[in-house]
Amino acid sequence: MKFGAVVVGAGRGERLGMARPKCMVRIDGVPLLLMSAWSFDRMESVSETVLVVPPDCEAEVQAACEDLGLKRAISVVPGGARRQDSVLNGLKVLSQDVARVLIHDGARPLVSTGLIQRLIEALETEDAVFAGIPVSDTLHVNRGGHAEEGPDRHDLTAAQTPQGFERKILMEALAEAARRGLTFTDDVALVRQVTGVKARIIPGETTNIKITRPEDIRLHEFLLKARVRQMKGGTH
Repeated sequence: MKFGAVVVGAGRGERLGMARPKCMVRIDGVPLLLMSAWSFDRMESVSETVLVVPPDCEAEVQAACEDLGLKRAISVVPGGARRQDSVLNGLKVLSQDVARVLIHDGARPLVSTGLIQRLIEALETEDAVFAGIPVSDTLHVNRGGHAEEGPDRHDLTAAQTPQGFERKILMEALAEAARRGLTFTDDVALVRQVTGVKARIIPGETTNIKITRPEDIRLHEFLLKARVRQMKGGTH
């Protein structure tokens, strides 16, 4: 069974407040997107990786891949108007014999090889899996600026990526969502709502952070720079 990965980083990242698209922001010279892709490149069980990038950034990303020596079969394609369009663009260029696929946010640059491996192992027997962590904060419903009773946090899981799927199921779900004019920001929710397939939750990692706002880079600067040094061969 062959596994592939699609790393999605085609969004504009407006909340980051920078001139460049979020996943093209560089940490010590390395784009966030390439930091995300690096962990997949280290996995023997991932036969190929597709990077979905902002339009007109393909050549820059391809050059960065070569500079960093990413060795898996890597394709770089432009994204679409919505996340699900970008995911589909990536899926289309994977080899036909890739039966299982991991979808990952390019804005989660610290994903570990251990987490990827656990998802791959689960995906060998499940049709859908994802990394998730328990919700630790108490949640309230906001009604006109006042707090009302919210859901029990013990029943809640915060979704991370990677999210893994049987490729055929995900492709069919994306096609059906397009036919029905449905928009989703999460692939697990898309597959569940369109096909009824429920994803197995695999324990995620608190270090698998998502870069959304400028303070996220400042807060996690030490870890981000340590990852870049590791990528460049400074640490092991």
